[in-house]
Amino acid sequence: MCNMRKCLAISVIGAAGVISVALLLTAKIAGRRRESGACEKLGKGIDERLKESKAALEKATAHVQSVFEHIKDRKA
Repeated sequence: MCNMRKCLAISVIGAAGVISVALLLTAKIAGRRRESGACEKLGKGIDERLKESKAALEKATAHVQSVFEHIKDRKA
């Protein structure tokens, strides 16, 4: 009877260990998926900001060029 309880206890502990390891691995995998999704979203946001910044820079460059041309015309 004592050996049967020991075997049952060992089986329960083994099963609990396997289940806990499976849960930990699942949580790590799910965490990595969330992180990669967050990075993709962050990357898309950065791309949009970069495009907006480039457009603003081009607009400012065109304005500065027109000011220089205006100054050049006044001097001449």
